Amino acid sequence: MSITGCWPPGDLKTSIFLEIGVWKGGSIKMWQDYFGAASRLTFLDIDLACKTFEVPGIAVEIGDQSDRVFLKNLLLHMALLVSSLMMVVTRCISKSKF
Repeated sequence: MSITGCWPPGDLKTSIFLEIGVWKGGSIKMWQDYFGAASRLTFLDIDLACKTFEVPGIAVEIGDQSDRVFLKNLLLHMALLVSSLMMVVTRCISKSKF
């Protein structure tokens, strides 16, 4: 299944989104273009240098994804993420052929 099967362009323009791993920031612009300016996109990386990719609408959180306390606090801070993800997961599952 392609990503557009779960997220048709224009469908979730006010989404809250989390991606773990920034590296060189290549996907940040792609997701910003895809979801649009009204979305709140959060990226997580362990490298402090990745903070340079922050722009309006893009947050880069610095932390270790294996640190359960940190990840829990990040997700609690992004409380709306949970409901958004559940909606997307439900949509993906309903469209898939599992």
